[in-house]
Amino acid sequence: EDKTTESTEAVHDKEKLNAFARLSDSNNGITLYTQIDEQIKKLRDYKTKLEETYNSGLNDILNDKNVVEEIKNSYIYHFCNAMNSRITFAMAPFFAVIKLLYGFKKEEYLNKRLNEGISNDYKIQKCYSDEKEVLIEEGFKTDSLNKTEKALTIISQSKIDISESAVKEAKSFKWDFKLTLANVAPVLFFSLMLYHSVSDWITGNWLPTNFFIHGFVLIILSAIIGFSIIWSEISNMKAETLTSLVNRNDKQEHFYLINTAITRLTEIKKSLEDLCNYAKELRNKTVIPENFGLEVK
Repeated sequence: EDKTTESTEAVHDKEKLNAFARLSDSNNGITLYTQIDEQIKKLRDYKTKLEETYNSGLNDILNDKNVVEEIKNSYIYHFCNAMNSRITFAMAPFFAVIKLLYGFKKEEYLNKRLNEGISNDYKIQKCYSDEKEVLIEEGFKTDSLNKTEKALTIISQSKIDISESAVKEAKSFKWDFKLTLANVAPVLFFSLMLYHSVSDWITGNWLPTNFFIHGFVLIILSAIIGFSIIWSEISNMKAETLTSLVNRNDKQEHFYLINTAITRLTEIKKSLEDLCNYAKELRNKTVIPENFGLEVK
């Protein structure tokens, strides 16, 4: 009786293990793994479409003339700040004034404007509602998963990117050359005025007041002309060049729900493979007495 009970339990165990192992076996050419892979592929394809729509809406926001203007103002501020930290001779007062004028145009306002634009953009918001709908259609429960605030963050690193680009441009050889040309005339006039002042003072002669007035006028005029040439290039930067400086956080996963679903499906598939392999291993180890008279396929 004990032997019969033991054999019966072994048969039942083997039947259960067989049933579990068949989850990974072909069923009309379709395995459970294949179904999971197809669902993962479907979600990834849909995620690609959502990202295309998202980027399209993002481009619309970044190309808005008001946003481009804010990016430009921020860039000018950082550029003039970098130039002002260098030895710019006669150009120093001009860069200091521009830095002061654009000091309130920092990235805090730019980030706020961009984030508000994204939060209120219909095209981008629809991406997240579509994301939830497709998951519900695929059988996922999304009621307990709320849209993360990080998904709406678009340019968290814009301050670093804009400032670094502006500083790099200010330290380039191109601007070294332009700064040198802009300072040639005022430095030359100042050097001549200083030379005549010192040499005449040594000889005991005093230069007339008009000499100093005319000298300072020439210095100021030449400095204005030099800075005008520099400023014309700074203020006429192309919008495409400026918006390309903004970090779009392309590596950031914007669609949290669909990414979570893909990750969970991948984990389920891996766990199922491990369990099925373990079930087959146990099945092969389960021995049924030969005299039991039952055959388990």
